[in-house]
Amino acid sequence: NWKKGMANANRTIGVNYSYGKSDYQGSLEYYLKGLKLFEELGDKGGTAKILSNIGVVYWYQSDYPKALKYLFDALKIDEETGNKDGIAGTLSNIGIVYNSQENYPKALEYMLKANKIDEAAGNKSGIASNLGNIGELYRRLSDLDKALEYDLKALHLYEELGNKNGIARNLGNIGAIYTEKRNYADALEYYEKALKVDEEGSEDVYYKLGWLYNDLEKYDDAIKILMKAIQVNSENSGYREELGFAYYKKEQYEFAITQLNK
Repeated sequence: NWKKGMANANRTIGVNYSYGKSDYQGSLEYYLKGLKLFEELGDKGGTAKILSNIGVVYWYQSDYPKALKYLFDALKIDEETGNKDGIAGTLSNIGIVYNSQENYPKALEYMLKANKIDEAAGNKSGIASNLGNIGELYRRLSDLDKALEYDLKALHLYEELGNKNGIARNLGNIGAIYTEKRNYADALEYYEKALKVDEEGSEDVYYKLGWLYNDLEKYDDAIKILMKAIQVNSENSGYREELGFAYYKKEQYEFAITQLNK
């Protein structure tokens, strides 16, 4: 059917603009064209998928109310049609949006719901991702023991799946939990493991190591490692704040101010 082909083509182009090019306006243009066609066809599966895609684009743009509106619309359709994969994915995305709004209890509620569905379906990669997200939420809610429990579960699953990015990310998250527990030896051990697994995708680990070195008052080490994080991603203000703090503690105030003003 020509119309269905066009709807799918618009969705595919939208995905390419969003993930491939980070051109969110272009992406929305194609998604909205695709959405209209899916709705005209009465294709509920296609409609739900594209509503979810639109929600994610609005999340990328930090328009959280719009992101939630589209994600809840997608969730409603997936619940009507009984699409378990769609429900789990959208619940998880809703949790991620609430996390970005720093509404951690709400984020946790939706992540736990998503995980329940993935567990019933035996979706190991979904479960691993959920467990890591849940661990991170417990850390933000200062329940460090629960955070550690979930991150260790996620780590074991990622190891089973052989997912390098997931392994490195969770090793880094466990390092952050040990840093907050002031257990610096274990924190360092996990950060070093994370860097061994995935040196390329390690900007977050560099940042967390910098934070650890600042905590230990090893400001030269903090500066060295945070510069590496900034080389990978110069746009992240959190990295510059941590670097500025290290310079401030070394009484290099001009360098500190430069970083904080960038």
